[in-house]
Amino acid sequence: MTKKLTMTSDELRTLLDAPPFTAIDRQFARYLIARCNAGPDAALAGAMTTAILASGHSCLDFEEQCRTPWESEEGRVLELPEAEAWIRALENDPSVGAPGDVKPLILVRDRIGDTVVPRLYLYKYFNFEKRVAERLRAMSAIEDVKIPKNVVALAKELFADEKDLGAFGGQLQTAGALLPFYSRFSIITGGPGTGKTTVLASMLALLCAGTRMNEIEELPLKRSRSEMPSSRRTIKDDTQVSANLMTVRRKTKDGMPIQSDPLPAIETIDAMFPVIQLAAPTGKAAQRMGESIRRAADRIPDEKIRLHLSKIIPSTIHRLLGLYGDSPKPKRNHQSPIDADIVVID
Repeated sequence: MTKKLTMTSDELRTLLDAPPFTAIDRQFARYLIARCNAGPDAALAGAMTTAILASGHSCLDFEEQCRTPWESEEGRVLELPEAEAWIRALENDPSVGAPGDVKPLILVRDRIGDTVVPRLYLYKYFNFEKRVAERLRAMSAIEDVKIPKNVVALAKELFADEKDLGAFGGQLQTAGALLPFYSRFSIITGGPGTGKTTVLASMLALLCAGTRMNEIEELPLKRSRSEMPSSRRTIKDDTQVSANLMTVRRKTKDGMPIQSDPLPAIETIDAMFPVIQLAAPTGKAAQRMGESIRRAADRIPDEKIRLHLSKIIPSTIHRLLGLYGDSPKPKRNHQSPIDADIVVID
């Protein structure tokens, strides 16, 4: 069932006075009408866009929402306008803009293959997604990097039994495990039993091998992460990492390293490798993730890397970001980033 266009103000009021709409949805609809000269159809779209935030959606997908009746917990079925007619009405409404406009509502037409998918965003949430997309594109840029020989050797050992490229999966797992050396953002996807956790553990092992500093193995020094140099360690430049860490030592007249000042101690092995943070949506999921990584890490031939991976304790995404209680503002952001070199989200 679809709702006719254009509805009257009384019809809109009747529609909004019942679930799934809440007081804040009704107030936003009134704001659009009073301050932005929005028509009833735009006001309904605005109220719908705020209402579906509670369901975890960041926007109103017209094709999805108009195709399926919206049924509240009380059993009430919401009649929505037909998608194309509703979109045409919104295109001429003063409260609705296109990407780049400063309007309360932003109408976006994303092209997915040959299909155009129209979506309606609140201005704030459109900008949230836009900034995230821009950041991901920048992180996904392919870099010209020479993979260290020890990483190549470890990859051959980890994937010694892998099939060739002509078989299902094949050496694509090897290629996937090496992707982080070329791009700062990677996605591992696949159905159950396809080896996602195995690839992830191998990927982390190869990254650890790529940042390993042989000088530290010979150095009888221990250092806390709070005393680490302020410049961030990067996977692609282990020379700078080594130089930073080596500033903690002095040489005596005979050339032997000594510790000049007492520093809080940690295991030297941890200072050799990148800081890794694992996170999942829930506590149980995080626990399962940790168990899976530890099982997969058992096949890593390098004992020190295997020990380092086994000590990683996953957390929830909320805890990783510093989101507590009802506060919408995380403690971790672009000004105060997550204290990690590698972040894995399941």
